[in-house]
Amino acid sequence: MGGFTDGSMVADFTTVDPDPKSLEFKFPHELTHMVQGASDAARTDPDTGTVLSRMVSEGLACYATYAYAGGRLTPAQSIGYTAAEWAWAITHERDLVVAATPFLHSRERAQLDRFAARNQQLVDSGPTAAGYFLGFRIMQAYIAQHGPTSWTDVIDLPAQEVLSRSGYKF
Repeated sequence: MGGFTDGSMVADFTTVDPDPKSLEFKFPHELTHMVQGASDAARTDPDTGTVLSRMVSEGLACYATYAYAGGRLTPAQSIGYTAAEWAWAITHERDLVVAATPFLHSRERAQLDRFAARNQQLVDSGPTAAGYFLGFRIMQAYIAQHGPTSWTDVIDLPAQEVLSRSGYKF
């Protein structure tokens, strides 16, 4: 299952048997991408298409899944990490931030993939898809500053404003 830049979404069951539990948690993620992508902020944000924008978008979508799950998923599960991957990322969070900082404004496909692909690592021996983790951590910081339901505000905010208002340190 995944979304496309034109706002469409696809679930392909031709090669995999559908897992109802898995699908249940993929829908809030992908629908959040679609809603955020249709917002005015997405059309006017100067960071649209950057690594930072992708991190915020993935963090928001993963947080939507976490909120929807209502305690049935851990933060790790909400971003597709094992407990061990989450623990490593938390322990080495500063290393991930340092490695990510020079690329925040990059629009290069290779860099976007490096932060989102499930087969690429940002830091040696670290988990893949570090942008999902960092985006989720930005969301957690934003919510800590603005309240438990404030995550929905992010749908209509530019990526740099989300980062700034979160207080998360890059």
